[in-house]
Order: sequence, then C-alpha cells, then structure tokens
Amino acid sequence: MIKKYSFIITGFVLSLIPLIAEPLSSSPAIPLPAAYTVWSDPLFSLHPFNDDARQFLVYPAGAGKVKWPLYSFALGSLFPKTVESQMGSLGNVSATVVYPLSDAVLWGGFEGLASFKEIPEMQDGNGISGAAGLSKKLSDTLSLGAGLTAFWSQTVSKNMGMGISLGFYQDFPHMSIGKSSLFGTLISGGNGPESPYPYTFVSGWNSLILQDPVELSAGIQIAIPAFQDLWIQGSASLKVRKVVTISIGWNESLIHPDNNAWFPTISFTINSSASLKMGPLGLIPRFRVYPVWSQGTGIETAVTLTNSEVDHQKPVIELLQPLESVYSAKTPRIINIEMNLTDDSPIQTWDVLIQDEQGGIKFHQSNTNPRVLKHLKIPLAIPLDETWSDGEYQLFISAQDTHGNKNTTHFSFSIDSTPPSGFVRIPSENNDGLVIFSPNGDGVRDLLHMLQNGTKESFWTGTLQNQHGKVVRSFTWKELAPPDFVWDGRDAEGNVVDDGSYTYTLSSTDKAGNTFSTVTGPIIVDKEPRRLKVTLSHSAMSTEPGSLFANLQVLFSDYIDKGLLEWTILVADVQGMSYRTWQGNRDNLDQFPQSLRFNGLTDTQDPIPDGSYRFVITMIYANGDTLIQYSPFFTVQSHKPSGHVRSSRTTISRVNPEGLFLYHDLSADAEWTGFITDAQQKVLKKIPLGRNTEAIIRWYGETDFGEPVPEGTYFYFAEGVNAVGLTGRTLPISIMVEPIQQGAIVLQSSAEIFSGRSGEERVVFTPYIQDNGSISSYQMSIRNMQSGIVVKEFSGILPAPFMWDGRDAQGMLCSDGVYHAVLRLNMANGKVRIVESQPIKLDSTPPQVKVSEETHIFSPNGDGIQDTIRFLIQAEDAVQWVGTIVNTEGKIVRSFIWKGNPPNSLIWDGRDDGHSIVSDGTYRFVIEGFDLARNRTIVSSNQVILDARNPSAILTSNLQAFSPNQDGFADLITFRLVVSFTDGIKRFRLEIRDRHGKSIRHLAEGSHLEQSSQFQWDGSSDKPNVIAPDGEYIPWVQIEYTKGDRISVEGNAIRLDRTPPVVTVSFLPQSFSPDNDGKDDLLAITLSASDPSDINGWKLSILDSQGKLFTSFSGKKLPQEPILWDGYNLDNKLIEVNTEYSYIVQVRDVLGNMTTNKGTLKLRKR
Repeated sequence: MIKKYSFIITGFVLSLIPLIAEPLSSSPAIPLPAAYTVWSDPLFSLHPFNDDARQFLVYPAGAGKVKWPLYSFALGSLFPKTVESQMGSLGNVSATVVYPLSDAVLWGGFEGLASFKEIPEMQDGNGISGAAGLSKKLSDTLSLGAGLTAFWSQTVSKNMGMGISLGFYQDFPHMSIGKSSLFGTLISGGNGPESPYPYTFVSGWNSLILQDPVELSAGIQIAIPAFQDLWIQGSASLKVRKVVTISIGWNESLIHPDNNAWFPTISFTINSSASLKMGPLGLIPRFRVYPVWSQGTGIETAVTLTNSEVDHQKPVIELLQPLESVYSAKTPRIINIEMNLTDDSPIQTWDVLIQDEQGGIKFHQSNTNPRVLKHLKIPLAIPLDETWSDGEYQLFISAQDTHGNKNTTHFSFSIDSTPPSGFVRIPSENNDGLVIFSPNGDGVRDLLHMLQNGTKESFWTGTLQNQHGKVVRSFTWKELAPPDFVWDGRDAEGNVVDDGSYTYTLSSTDKAGNTFSTVTGPIIVDKEPRRLKVTLSHSAMSTEPGSLFANLQVLFSDYIDKGLLEWTILVADVQGMSYRTWQGNRDNLDQFPQSLRFNGLTDTQDPIPDGSYRFVITMIYANGDTLIQYSPFFTVQSHKPSGHVRSSRTTISRVNPEGLFLYHDLSADAEWTGFITDAQQKVLKKIPLGRNTEAIIRWYGETDFGEPVPEGTYFYFAEGVNAVGLTGRTLPISIMVEPIQQGAIVLQSSAEIFSGRSGEERVVFTPYIQDNGSISSYQMSIRNMQSGIVVKEFSGILPAPFMWDGRDAQGMLCSDGVYHAVLRLNMANGKVRIVESQPIKLDSTPPQVKVSEETHIFSPNGDGIQDTIRFLIQAEDAVQWVGTIVNTEGKIVRSFIWKGNPPNSLIWDGRDDGHSIVSDGTYRFVIEGFDLARNRTIVSSNQVILDARNPSAILTSNLQAFSPNQDGFADLITFRLVVSFTDGIKRFRLEIRDRHGKSIRHLAEGSHLEQSSQFQWDGSSDKPNVIAPDGEYIPWVQIEYTKGDRISVEGNAIRLDRTPPVVTVSFLPQSFSPDNDGKDDLLAITLSASDPSDINGWKLSILDSQGKLFTSFSGKKLPQEPILWDGYNLDNKLIEVNTEYSYIVQVRDVLGNMTTNKGTLKLRKR
C-alpha cells in the first residue's frame, strides 16, 4: 500500500517547495526579457493556464488546451526596500489575448515597466516587451507551441532585441489522484551581449494531490537563465468549493542566494466566472503580493475575461437501457450495458467498477486509450461465470471532465444463477399412482387437491392441458412460493371439462431468466356416473334335484367397464351373511361377467338353505367411485308348501244364513288358493288366499257364480304353489249341505258387507223355497234397519235370485248403514209368508288417512345427520294398508304392507326393496287402504328430495404469512374456499381462530357461496379498533346444508407478523486504524438478526461527520461471516482516524417489516 501511494507522498513533500513565487526581475548579470516576469504566477490547478493568459508568453505550448478566447489584464507596482529609492516605485501593466482557431490557438500580448523616478535597487527601469505565437494540440495529452518575442529596455546598456520561444506540455492523466503534467520552454534572446549563452530553459511539474472536499495542488519549476544561474520555484494552492483559490510560493536562486526573499508570494483568485460578469464576459479577478527578490515588494491586481464560464458541472452519466434488477451467470452469461457520457467540457476519464456484497471487485474497466470528447457512447459486455455467486452487486460508473469535475453514479443489481425449484404432488388412492378425478357432484373425488411448493419467485404459472395440449385452465401466483390449490374440474369459462387425460405443468422464469418446469400426470378425468342393471331369470329357485328351477341366472347390463379396478359378487341373505362369492380385478386381467348362473350351492359346495337371498355387487373404479348394487330378492325353496284347514262346523243349513268359517294354517312361502269341490272333485268355487297364511273365509254354500249348491257332501282344501313351482295341498275336509225341509223358505245373501261406491259391487239375495208351486207372486224390499225405510222394492211372479247395488229406486247411493231384505210371498191359498235375510252392512265410505313429512329433504349418506326421513300417518281402521315410495316417473322403489292400522309414522332410510340406496332425486310417499267393504283410498305426501352427496370443502390461503402494517406489501391475506357443491346451503360461517380455538375475526357468513369463493383478512379483530396480535392463526369454516349435512374445515395455519427483525451489529477491533501497518487494519463488522420470518434484504451505511454517505454494504441474505472493511470507500478515499462516523443498519424480512438501527463508529489511533 505504501508503494501504491509513494508518488502522492513524494508530491506532497515537493509541494512544500514554491512553484512560482514572484516575477523574476533581471539581475544585473543576467538580463531577461521583461515578459518573463509573469512566470511568477503559481501553477497549481488541473487547468493552470485558464486563469491567466499571460502565462502563455512564457509557456507557449500551454495555450493548445484553450477552447475559448481569453483576455487578461494586469496592473501592479514594485516598491523598493531601501531608503535610496526615496520611496519611488516601478509601475507594471500587461495585456494578453488568446484566441482559438480551428486547428491551433493564436496568442499574443505585451508588458510594460515604467518609473517616473530612478530607483537604484531596480535596474530594469522603463521597458516594454511583447510576444506572439501559436500553440497546437497534437493529442489528448501533448501540446507544442512556438512564439516570437521582442523587447526594449531603458537601462544603462539600452537593451533591445528579439527572440523565439519553443515549448511543450505533456499531461499524465492517470498519475496521482487526478492528473499531473510536465511542461518546458526554451527561450532565446534578451540576455545581453555579455552573455555567451543566449538561451534560457524553463521546465516544471504539477500534480493534483487532494480533490475532495477541497483541491490541493503542488508543483515545482526549474529555470536556468542563460545557463548562469539555477532557479527553483515551488508552490502550493488550495481551492475551496471551486470558487476561491489561495496560493503560496517561494523563489530560490542557488547561485545568487543573496537575492532570495524570505517571505512568499501570496495570491487570492475568485474562480467563478458565472457569478462575476463584465457585460457578456465572465470575470476572474486575482490579487497578488509578491517579493521582488530581496530588493522590494510587488502588488498586482489582474483580471481574466472569457466568453465561456468556468465549468463546474459534473459529467452526466446515463444508461441507454435500464439495468436489469437480476442477472444469471448461466443464461445469458453477459451483462450488456451501454452508457452515455455527456458534459459541456471534454470528458477525460471514465471508470466502471462492480463489487460484490463483501466489497470484492468482480469487474473493473476504465479508458485505457482516452478520447477527449464531450459526448461518449460506450458499450460494455461484462462476462459472467461461475465465480459470480448469488447475491447483491453494486455497479459504479464514474466520469471526469478536463476541468476535474467528477461524477459517480451507483446502480444495484443481483446475481441469481439458481433456477426456481418446485414440486407437485397429487394424492392418489391407487397403488399404481394413477390420479383419477371425477367432478360429477356425487361427493366422491369431486375436488382435486394439488399439493405443491417451491422457491419464492416473482411469477409462477400452473396450467392444465388436455391430451391435445390445449390449456383448459391456468393459475398464476406472484411474489410467493407456489401454494396448494384445488381444481374443481372446470375450465376457464366455468364449464366442467370433458372426460380424458390431462397433465399439469408448474413453471417459473425468475427475474434473472433462470427457468424451471415440471409436468405431472396423467390426470384422468372420469365423471360419468357409475350404474349397473341387475336382472334375474326367476324370482326363486330350488335345490331339489330335478327341479325345473335348479339354476338361477343373473344378467348384468348397462354398466361401465372402463376404469373398473376390481369387483365382487355375493349371494347374501336378508341379514347380509354371504354364502357364495365371485371376485375379479384388473391386475389379473379379469373381466366383469355379463351373466352368472347360480346352482344353489355355497362356496363350500353345500346346498344353500331355504330363504330369501339377493346378489350384492360391488364395483370399485379408478376414479374413486364405488358402486354397490343389489339385485331383487329371490327365494330358495326345496320343500313343497304345506298347511292345515278346518271349519267352524261340518254342516251348512239353509235355515241358518250365517254359513260356516274356514280356518287356515299355511306355510308362507307360496301363493295359496282354496277349493270347494263336489264328491266328483269338480271345483265349484275357488277362493284366492294369496300369502295370507292364517286366512279366515266364510262360505255360505254358494258357487263361483253365487248360486247355492244343492244339498250333499262337499270338500274343501287349500293348494299352494311356491316360487319354484312346487305344489302342496292340505288334506281336504268334508262339508255337508243339508236339504231344505218341506215348506221351508230361506232368503240368503252373498255378503255381510259391501260398498256401493263404485257401482260395480253387488250383493246377491237368493231365496230357497222347498215348494214354490203354491206361490202366486212376491214382493221384496230393501229396508234400512235403523229407520225402517224401504229404499228399493222388487216384484214378480216367480221369485229368483236378484242383486242390489246399494242404490235406491231413484238410483241414488244409499247412506251407509245396516240393511236387510224382506221377501213377501203371496201363496196360492191366499196366505202370505214373509222371510228376512241376515243383516247386510252398506259401507261406501273409504277409509280416511292423512300423510305429512317432517322435512322436505334428507341425505342418507351415513354421516348420522338427517340420514332418514319420517312420514307422519293418521289413518282409520282398514283391512289392509299398502305404502309405497315412488319416484318422479311413478315407479315403486320401496313398498310396505300393514294389516289393520298402519303405524303413526314411517321412517324411510332412502333404500329400495333391494336394500340399495336409491339415486338422488325427488320422491313421494303413497299410502293406499282397503276396508272390509273393499272401499279404496289413496293419499300422497308432498315431494321430498333425497340428496346423498357427501359435501366436501377445502380452505387455502395465498400466503403462509402476512404483515398488515399498511406499508403496501403483504398487508392482506386471501383465503380461497372451494366446495364440492353449493346448492342447498342453509348457512355458512368463516372465521379466524387463534391456536387455542378462540374466534378472533368473523370474516363472512350467509347462505350463498360460489363454488370457489375468496375472502380477505386485514389482520383486524371483531373488537372495534383492535388489531389481532402477532402469532399463528387458523382459518375455519362451517357449512350447513338444508339436507342436514354439516361440515367443518380448517385451513393451514398462517402467521401474522408485524414485528420487524431484531438486529444486532458489532464492530471489532475497538482501535481500528487502517494505516497499512499490519495491525488492526481491518474492521470486522458482524450483523445478526432474529425474526419469525425470513430475512429478505439488508444494508449497512457508513456516514461521515457531515452525515454524507461514505460507503455502504448490502445484500439479500445476512452474511454468515463478518464483513472485513479496510477503511476505503469506492472512490479509494481512506477513512479519517480520530473522526466520529455514524452508521445506519437496515434489515427487512420477507413480509416487508424493516428495522433501522443507528449508531456511532469511533475510530481510535493506536
């Protein structure tokens, strides 16, 4: 480091030697041209010749850098020190003009000395000199010049003559802090005839030592007048804010030390031509006091006029294209920048520097072959490779013009060569990992839960494509990691997609151009509802050898074979116990059968017991659907029907109209029919019994046609036929029908009760008369036994069976009541005989019933809530009631039979007669009743809705954490609620709960939801003006349906974080002294922070004592190791020891919460 700054140290030492101290008056031995006296002006700035054009009379090459006309005027006096001068003085006046041409610079001027009184100490006396010349700039750093001089001096020797001057000026722009220059001139003439060496050589060196906050320059010049003396001039100058310059310098003669003066030349210059004006010209004034060797003192006032203001404006630095915020060292591997540098003055230097987070230099380039132009357009291609680690980088572009005005522009960018990463997982219930999705609203796999995660990026895209590559749905996420989401099977227009194969692509391109993409699939969409139609060839079978029903065939049709993974077919009894099994699965290449033949044997090859059975079919599909279908029950019978019959008496007497009762005790597995036969086995009457195993039948002795059977012996038996065709018969019983005695008259009716409502029912009255030849006529009437009113009469000559339909003589239906028939016989002998029938009940009023339902909707899905529906029944007595559940097409799906009164209520579990859950839809309960008179009534309930769908919902959030602090970043969190179906929602409630389950904020409630709804939370609570504290919270929703279903769903926990990071910073060592001595030259800065959220950026700024930025460090992630600082800033300026500096540390987390810590950095010198 010492070697690096050795030139600056040397220049500073030399600056203690005056550069140009005072005018060099001609010594008695060495006369010089008078114009050479201006050489005393100190040269200290980067542009030493712009302030006073008189210098070009001595340094003709310096004018080559002038770009605008200069006019310099000076007026001064020289005062001797001794009393011999009698207080006389020597006046000095000069004027110079510099005028730039297209290819060169023309200059010229004069200077005069005058004294009205002879001054012995001043040997120059009156005189005048003039010079003119031309300067040429050969390159950006080299200029040459030549001039012609003439002079006249009124001295003792009366000197006069002409001469020439030749000079050079060489810039070294990269030496020292700013620039340095070397210049020299060879002057001929003016040394007098006594001098053997008519030439004088002058040369000098100038350097800029300090540039900011003030400019400090120093230089040295050497002159050899006529090669008879050696003069050394040194000076230093201080320019404050580029406005005021203070200069000081000394002249020393090594050959004639007696001529040296002890006090220096001191000058004051106001540099701003913008603030001082003389008409349109800018004005630069100067005042100077200087020694004239040891003989006297000079005072001078000078002014320089220019038609261009002194340039204090910094170059303007622009990037023609904005710098990207992030680059990748992988693709592309080059940072292309194009910078535009403009200035009113020519631009002399530019520099481009890139530093990493630790201050290491990754790229540095400056102009190695500068072109001094006012406008530079510079393209740069900065190569990137693997050594450019991920992190924050600083780009510094600086430019300096020929006036020393320097500007530095700072840009920040990041290197991110790490591509985005992520994963997608779709839960699958299949062992083969195949994802099947069935958005058909049946509550099974209606929603596809996509589990995904990855790095936080500016933009993520998720797309679902069909098998043709067409995107049907897309999702985007900004400034976060890809979150879990739910696909409801709908496309961008809200329509359910077609069945088929789909893939899901998750992709991202980060700001640096790094890309990532992953494809998941196939996703099979299969929404067709599963179905199966089961048909039996018979409703019964027999295990009896040789039976015609020894086999039962079951037919399967209208089913979906696609996606069928496995299937099971069982033969089960009414309790669900299995007796026979068939199985198959896709892995074994088994095909679902179209039919099966059941031979009545169990899995152990034993005959199946008699009873009721059905086929139970279970089909499991890849899309998650499980179909369970039942066949109708069938009966297995291997025994003939059997039973017993008996009668209440063994004879029937016509005199007794009550007849007799037939009692039955029959097996229940058959359809029974009773038969009345005569002795020759001729069937006279058939009595349907059905499955009434304990039927009681009254027989009055009539045939199927209602005619009385003749007296004699008859037989009765019951015959049953079961479902498999086996026939069984009871033992017959004999019944004696007694003959009517001579002269007996009997009026027998065919029923005890009947209804006249339909007009088709009849009661038959049959008169039995042993001797009817003596009857001349008859009259028969129907009377109401309560009122005695005759409602209808019959008459004729010969009595015969007649029928009554329950209506009166006018055809009107008689009122309900007890009636009987009265037969009046007019005998031939004049006698009248009257006979009455047994009472007959007329009942034309159907049984009354009322039906209502407790609710209009239920959901038999096994959740224990409203799985059944209750029908309320209010019914009168009847012989039989039949209840049925019918669908909208009138098809009976479930039936019930009650003898006598039905129950007060009926609970339906949504199953059909085959014990299968019926399909969703609208149903009615229908009840039908019959009384003893065969009156019929039918009543239906209101429509009820069966909805067995299982509701489901998923609650997700777009962020895992948020910070509602009103800074415009992550102030809101959005929840997405996706439900399987929205129709029938009774109410819902969405709230935010703390980790103890306590409700903090009610976000929404109501009765309407979209299938996909969004809700936002701003961190507020239900209490007015109270915000929720930092911590973890859980979104919770409850949805209740009118059909009774109630579901509660929790989302993933989220974190509310308004608290900025807790930051600590430490500096070691305490005695930081960057003096390059190997001890405490580096300052270790350690940063640490604690925060529930990840750190997303930091910056450490070090400020000087005026609060201006001295240097800074920044990055995205906190450095794991201490930052080692050598005390230099980016402009290569060293921090000042024993000066108090301040620092500002700013740390921000991913939620935008930022901490700012301030402190003092004290540097101590060891």
